[in-house]
Amino acid sequence: GTWEYSATNAALDSPGYAAVLPDGQVVWTETANRVVRIMLSDGTIDTLAGSGRNEHADGVGRAASFQFPYGLAVTPDGALLVADYSGHRIRRIDVASREVTTIAGTGTAGLAGEGTLALTSPLNDPFDLAVAVDGTIYVSDHLNSRVARIDSAGRIWTYAGTPGTPGDSGDGGGATAARFQYPTGLGLDPAGILYVADGNAHRVRRVVPGATPGTATVEAFAGNGVNTRWEGDGGPPGAAGLKNPFEVAVDPATGTVFIVDVSLGVIRAVRDEGGATGLVIRTVAGDGSLGFHGDGGPATGAGFFGPIGLAVDGAGGFYVADADNDRIRHAHF
Repeated sequence: GTWEYSATNAALDSPGYAAVLPDGQVVWTETANRVVRIMLSDGTIDTLAGSGRNEHADGVGRAASFQFPYGLAVTPDGALLVADYSGHRIRRIDVASREVTTIAGTGTAGLAGEGTLALTSPLNDPFDLAVAVDGTIYVSDHLNSRVARIDSAGRIWTYAGTPGTPGDSGDGGGATAARFQYPTGLGLDPAGILYVADGNAHRVRRVVPGATPGTATVEAFAGNGVNTRWEGDGGPPGAAGLKNPFEVAVDPATGTVFIVDVSLGVIRAVRDEGGATGLVIRTVAGDGSLGFHGDGGPATGAGFFGPIGLAVDGAGGFYVADADNDRIRHAHF
């Protein structure tokens, strides 16, 4: 693959997470500027929502305010969800009207009881989001060390993790008995399997749904949890070294799971290579140099600095929010 980037006359400041809307337009959170921006189909960049002020306010477009917009997810009806990290809230943007509303969180860090209304339930630094085809919302409730689930009735439940108890345990067992170490990125595949970037444990784990949400199980997926070196390409993902997997995304067309290792500055991909080989992890972008270079050349020869969010483009490539390089970059294959 090779790298390119668009709208090069625009100034960005710490782009965090990215997403691709149903019409192909790219959106991202710009955390330092406290806005959500969009690259329109003509290649120009616009602020979709956010005043830039560090405050909470619902409203339309620039009349709305975020405190620290981070993770993104697109709903089945094309709306955009935003994890407002230090605002301890989940926000919804109607893309057509640019109206911003709050759908979860009270603005105060905390942990509510199971099944309470999401709008009256505190969160604790929500990092990222994923949305299922039935509209179920999954939230990486970072400092509560859990993945929360918001159902169609607007009630919030623990889906995976032991709320308020960080750890690294429980693989092979029930999801709510497992422990996570401050999960960050989330990715959901068409079968409903949720991939969780458990960065402090140097692993990616997956939550496999059961017949009901309460019967989901947790499985190890990538990273051995011990070696924090860039190693293991060409082998099984569970034996590979990861240092700080921050984001995970799934290409629904191919089943490829992309892992962004922010500390190593590389993008890894896990694919089923078939036959007796099965799942294999390989580096698909980044040379680990923590810099900026390589546009127009092989993706594996490119330098990143603090890559965070990744969004699959639907055409075999992906966008990466290269945060410390203040750029959105695109890999095409």
